[in-house]
Amino acid sequence: MAKKAQDNIKHKSAELYSKPGDPKIGPVSSKIKIVEFFDYACGFCKEMSSVMDKVLKEYPDVQIIFKEAPMFGNNSIYASKVALAINKLYPDKYHQFYSKVFTIENRDFIAGIPNILKQLNIGDDVIKAMSDPEFETTISENRRLAYEVGIRGAPAFIINDKLVTGALDYDKFKMLIEEAKAAGMETSDLAPQASESNAAPEVNRLRTDSKTNTDQASSTVDKAN
Repeated sequence: MAKKAQDNIKHKSAELYSKPGDPKIGPVSSKIKIVEFFDYACGFCKEMSSVMDKVLKEYPDVQIIFKEAPMFGNNSIYASKVALAINKLYPDKYHQFYSKVFTIENRDFIAGIPNILKQLNIGDDVIKAMSDPEFETTISENRRLAYEVGIRGAPAFIINDKLVTGALDYDKFKMLIEEAKAAGMETSDLAPQASESNAAPEVNRLRTDSKTNTDQASSTVDKAN
């Protein structure tokens, strides 16, 4: 099962790295591509958002692809649909929104997001656009893709075909980027490898069903080797 999931990373390279409509930051021609699967209500994902901000500042030559994969029910789904609508209508403001949503107190996205939209000078057209069925489809496809490549919780990252699960501090994440650069790796050029972070004793369980009216998902302890 694990080997099949790892093989799927290579087989699903186009869907992981080049899917139209995915939020992306960084040059398309980058030899280092990072795919992040996350949920705005995930505490470990919140920790990693600041790490990803640092990565973008220190590595302008790296491309990050964001996979919205909400697992904590309607509150998280709402945030992801707004984010996807922003990416479609105001793509240059997606990352600002991504960073700010993680700062909302008590993870009350329905109450907090309107204030963020005002701060970013984003109009009500985003709220109207978020009801487009394409965003629900995107979320369902991201969940399915995550499951197929062996992801069972968030946060999870694929760095040039290498799967890394759980939260890492910036130095450890930087080390993975430097290793990929030193190896001259390009996406799908190497057989994928799985890696678990020693920094995250717990990851949040990924819901892979396509229904958006899920109850709040539970968390599971995932002890590192």
